[in-house]
Amino acid sequence: MSLGKLDQIHAGYIGPKPMYEGDYLEQILDLFETSNNFVPEWWSDTDGKKYPYDRTDLLSTIRNRVHADLFPSVSFGRKKTPKNDCYVGISLEQAISSDLGKSTARKHWQPWMELMDKLVAIFEPSFGTVGFIPEWRNETGELSPRDITAVEFLYSSRINGTQYWLKAGLRGVATRTYFGEHFIDLFGRENLLSTPNTVIKELDWGGIRMDLMDDITTVNEEELFANWRAAMDHLLQFEVFAHMKLDDKQRVQLTKGARWEPSPKMRLPERK
Repeated sequence: MSLGKLDQIHAGYIGPKPMYEGDYLEQILDLFETSNNFVPEWWSDTDGKKYPYDRTDLLSTIRNRVHADLFPSVSFGRKKTPKNDCYVGISLEQAISSDLGKSTARKHWQPWMELMDKLVAIFEPSFGTVGFIPEWRNETGELSPRDITAVEFLYSSRINGTQYWLKAGLRGVATRTYFGEHFIDLFGRENLLSTPNTVIKELDWGGIRMDLMDDITTVNEEELFANWRAAMDHLLQFEVFAHMKLDDKQRVQLTKGARWEPSPKMRLPERK
């Protein structure tokens, strides 16, 4: 197994605010357009074709698709350094994700993190993760305890599509994790605030931000994995997160936590 390089720098957020209501999408575009380093250069809608970034065309296309009940999504980003791709689900899935190029110079990491904090303040997610995910490679076929932690941390750090987590629940915390109202109610605020080996901040909008290290951009793998394991051992006892287990093919199997219950606002689009 080899660790040291980064495999992904990824942020993902879910619900509870539908992007087709209010001006949330406009606020998100404002945020990126006025940033110093992450001004979009291209945009794309559901068909996947990329166009030169034009805010008016983007919003017009999305509004037309919403009016036609097509449950659209939109992506935008930049090809120049620092590379950044952002996805916004304009549907009942209520999802946002942002990926920073894994080879991005460290000087851009903190500005990106600050941008993600501002994005969270707009979206006020039910749950969100920011993962600085170390590269993992196993060449022997045998999994050591460290291998297992590395794989579980990778799965814990990403929020996949709604159909993957809605039934069994989300898989755990990442390098930085945001808890909104629904998850605070499920865990209990004091239980979250007492999570060991974490740096916790209560946010103005009522959410909780949980970091696994004092400076999460340092990506010290030993500290990161040790703190993740300690935090997960504490949080799993509340039976909200799914329980993960690796099978003999190194695939993660999920078992629903006894107290997991998705918010009524978390549901797949009902396509006509």
